[in-house]
Amino acid sequence: MASVEDERRELAAINQQLTRLEFLIQRAEQAADYRYSRHMDYGLLRSELSIISSGIDAYLTPSRLTPVPIAPITGDYLISAHP
Repeated sequence: MASVEDERRELAAINQQLTRLEFLIQRAEQAADYRYSRHMDYGLLRSELSIISSGIDAYLTPSRLTPVPIAPITGDYLISAHP
């Protein structure tokens, strides 16, 4: 049965693979022939992979919630009876 830790491990592995893709993207970009009217937008590819990676990072390491200010209490619960 799957667990939260299994999911976290798999997502971390995905992020590692995304990081490794940079090398392959760089090689493909260097080999590209820009004489043709169609070519790959490597900048956009990098940008979108970065967005995906950032999303995984945010899921794996959520920021801590900001503490909510607590209203002070008086602690005086005695009610005086007026004659």
